[in-house]
Amino acid sequence: MKKNTMLILLLSIIYCLSAAKFVEIPKMEENLSLDVFKNNENVIKEFSLQRDNQADEIVSFKFENEVWNSDEKFLRFYNSEGQLHQEIKLHFFGVWKFDEMVTYHWNDYGNISYEKHHKYQNENWIDDYEVISTFNDDQILMITKNQWNQDEQEWYTAYMISYTYEDDKLINRLIEEWSEYIDYSAIYSEYTYNSNNQICEVISSNIGQDGISLYSDKVLIEYDEFQNIVDLIWQRWQENDWQNYYKEISTFYENIQESITIKYWQNENWENSIKYIIESDDFSKIVIKQNWGNQNWINSTKHCTYQNSNNDNQLIEYFTWNNSYWLPENRQNFVYDIQDRIQKILREIYFENNWEFDKKIVYSYDLSSSPEENILNKFMINIFPNPLQYHNKAGLSFEITSEYNDPVEISIFNIKGQKIIHQQFIKNNRGKNILNLPKPSNLASGIYFYKVETKKFKKCGKFLIVK
Repeated sequence: MKKNTMLILLLSIIYCLSAAKFVEIPKMEENLSLDVFKNNENVIKEFSLQRDNQADEIVSFKFENEVWNSDEKFLRFYNSEGQLHQEIKLHFFGVWKFDEMVTYHWNDYGNISYEKHHKYQNENWIDDYEVISTFNDDQILMITKNQWNQDEQEWYTAYMISYTYEDDKLINRLIEEWSEYIDYSAIYSEYTYNSNNQICEVISSNIGQDGISLYSDKVLIEYDEFQNIVDLIWQRWQENDWQNYYKEISTFYENIQESITIKYWQNENWENSIKYIIESDDFSKIVIKQNWGNQNWINSTKHCTYQNSNNDNQLIEYFTWNNSYWLPENRQNFVYDIQDRIQKILREIYFENNWEFDKKIVYSYDLSSSPEENILNKFMINIFPNPLQYHNKAGLSFEITSEYNDPVEISIFNIKGQKIIHQQFIKNNRGKNILNLPKPSNLASGIYFYKVETKKFKKCGKFLIVK
């Protein structure tokens, strides 16, 4: 775990504003509000590790010498509840060879309570590390990572994260770390909420081996009437006072984000650094990154996402600014099936005025069971109408087929991941059910996501609202 206190502080906010599940600590240079300019290599990796698509096998290929060559493979095995139980990673070196293995255990609320990681060495699986998550119902209380010391043949605690709540709101968090270099270090964070129960202030302190606590960082957050973050200031504790360091300003139009401006505190003023300009419509989203220089905003990179009207194909393109025009860098094409499951990702790079194949990932489903035993047939969802016309007062209907008689929860999220609707249906009979969800008012046209959950299953997908 990295020791950069800013990184830990922003993780605190990210964790609180997202679902209570274990997440890896992000890189500090990544912007808090905007998550589109990720490393292009990681886009492929992230999609290969999706857990909601129920793929049994994922294989990646590299295009070399005009031939597609096998590179990596993920084999997945699911429990009787349809949850990922084990994932095995292999690399291709003439033949497929084991690399890593992860085993997952889930609680009754659909959260991963235990995961154990193994490495394959000398023709044997050896322990690497384990992550233990403790919950109170669906609320995370503690995360512990234990590392296996192969030389000493024993487990030691690498870090521990503890959470304290009051009235279902997180009020503090303690991250403790032990390593061979530092016997003990900790970061303690306290959270303050505004009248709308939104996090408006986070103060973090470093705790040393002597137990002395010293202020380190503070984040101040302001929201608009739609609960969007419009102003975020990060301060550092220096010379016995809070000193400005970093600032984000976000603008919105009809609840759709238009820009993010990043500033740094220099010479007693907020100085421009980076700006993201966001343009979106029903089927596309364009994000332009600009850097501040010579008293002007200068284009840097551009990220474009296009979705076709059938929702079965998505194209993502990356460009860099070359003095006077946008130069293509790479593009990735995502293909989905009728059940909204990803089938293939094809990545191409732009080289000497031509598009050339680079990588592809192929997803396979239903390999380990017959159609009658297929877990997907035990819980199927059809959403209609899709696209949903803006003036359609009937709202959305979910046709859910399930072999179990469980309550159903439906959540709707906007493209930023903010939950805008949550509704629980107490009665859900076995077989086919039609659940109607009224369309909320004041929603802009564009892409939205749904999550349907029962005690045994979880399904995610997307739909469109068009004017």
